[in-house]
Amino acid sequence: MDAVEERAPTEVLVVASDVSFARRCERNLSRKDDFVVETAGTVEEAIGHVTGERAIDCIVSEFDLPETDGIAFLEMVRAHAPAVPFILVADAAEEKQVSHAVTGHVTDYFLKEDLSDDGIFGRLIDNLVAYYREQNELSSSTISRAGTLLDHANDMIAVLDAGQIRYINQTGVGLLRGEDRAEFLGQPIAEWLDDPPESSLTDRLRQVQRGKLSLEVFDTILERVDGTALPVAVYTSRIDWTDGPAVALIIRDVESRKRLESELSLKNRAIDTAPIGITIADMAEPDNPLVYANDHFLELTGYAESEVLGRNSRFLQGEDTDPEPVARMREAIEADESVSVELRNYRKDGCMFWNRVTLAPIENAEGDVTHYLGFQEDVTERVAMQQRLRRFKQAVEAAGHAIYLTKPDGTITYVNPAFERITG
Repeated sequence: MDAVEERAPTEVLVVASDVSFARRCERNLSRKDDFVVETAGTVEEAIGHVTGERAIDCIVSEFDLPETDGIAFLEMVRAHAPAVPFILVADAAEEKQVSHAVTGHVTDYFLKEDLSDDGIFGRLIDNLVAYYREQNELSSSTISRAGTLLDHANDMIAVLDAGQIRYINQTGVGLLRGEDRAEFLGQPIAEWLDDPPESSLTDRLRQVQRGKLSLEVFDTILERVDGTALPVAVYTSRIDWTDGPAVALIIRDVESRKRLESELSLKNRAIDTAPIGITIADMAEPDNPLVYANDHFLELTGYAESEVLGRNSRFLQGEDTDPEPVARMREAIEADESVSVELRNYRKDGCMFWNRVTLAPIENAEGDVTHYLGFQEDVTERVAMQQRLRRFKQAVEAAGHAIYLTKPDGTITYVNPAFERITG
């Protein structure tokens, strides 16, 4: 009988400054016999694990980390291990920032509150590691794979040996305002990067490459090819490259990031405080639950956010809700189309209101509808006015005496049936 090949243990690194979260992950993942879980509280400590002798099969990292964030840490990891599964975990308050910042080189990301202790997270890591190991066996070019991933990073990434550029991603070429990466290969990084405050750039890079420093973070100025200067944040770490130790250099455009974060913050505040109810439903999840509801929607319906998120918006319907507009919304969603309807909805306290609902599909880059944007407007007063006008018109039409309307100049604009009958 053939011996069954034993699978190597799965080495998982959890990077988290939140001690309770790190312990929860360690406790959850350690339930699997073939998992070996290590934890790190800082990026510097984590880099030590990544560059150590024991190969890491999967990294689970918080977004908010001391001295940096999970995106910069991810880019450092990618320079060293281009395909290792990397799972980013964020708080609900960080979700919008993470979802905008994350590009295709993050394997997956989750909210902390969505990570349950039922073993699903461990099985996900199991599947990711199995695929990663299979791809590693099939792949013949680590450098090629790394280049493909790093070119999609939001920040400039370079690999240095003795201060000279051995690799630079396409984002870096653009940031330096160059024509092609070939013009930078073999050139000293000091030609474009100023010394950090009160120290020498060359000395810092030398210490990192020799392993005396595992992580360096500082602010400086990037002098670009066209003569313009740009304030940047620099992250450096020691990595193993093709023929020995090297330095991974991450350069982040500080002003551009600040502008982007400011714009995102402004847009988020505008949506949160808009004078109309706004919701977002996830079409990829069963029953299309709401994943966002702004303040006005909560005020309009009387529900708390925790009572709204994760539920289909039909919870606003009641026994007197007309099924016809509900059917129109369902048909539009099935056809990936927009729709506007008015229907009776009910607040948490049971009070009925007329809701004008507009639904619009949101597509991803491939043209697939991933979410539905919903707008809710309380039109109870307008509907009540329309109903009063209809009742008034019915009363006028049925009146036994003549009634007519005129313009200010006396021109008759309306007569009721009794007027016609009386006057002939």
